Amino acid sequence: MNRHRAGYFKEYYASHALEHKIAQEKYDAKHPRVHIPDSSQGYRLTYLYKWTVEQYNEQLALQGGHCALCPAVQGTHKRRMAVDHDHTCCKGQRACEKCRRGILCANCNRMLGFFEVILRDAMVFPYLVRSASWTARALRYLQRYSG
Repeated sequence: MNRHRAGYFKEYYASHALEHKIAQEKYDAKHPRVHIPDSSQGYRLTYLYKWTVEQYNEQLALQGGHCALCPAVQGTHKRRMAVDHDHTCCKGQRACEKCRRGILCANCNRMLGFFEVILRDAMVFPYLVRSASWTARALRYLQRYSG
């Protein structure tokens, strides 16, 4: 696609944003995206987190049927709730029994991941000056411009 066509489409979608939003809402109403337990859930839970579906449901019940950090319930954010685990314990996606912490909605899981990185950097603040992490650079930047 040449540059002129790309510009045309960008301009077209920008000027028809409301129409597209209404069409998407109609489609979503007709085809709701809700959590549907699937046959792969048990395999995924066992493979990634060494948990059974029953253990997952038990943990969710212990949390009152909602996210461990907010009132969101299964399907609120149009996705299955995530099993929260400590990424520093085990390498890769998989987790052991010690890593698992709780069940979070998609938004809390994402925010907690970012928050963990910030806290990890903050806990080693004396060494942060030499760190090349984004958080270290951001803190140095803020310190440089603070009054």
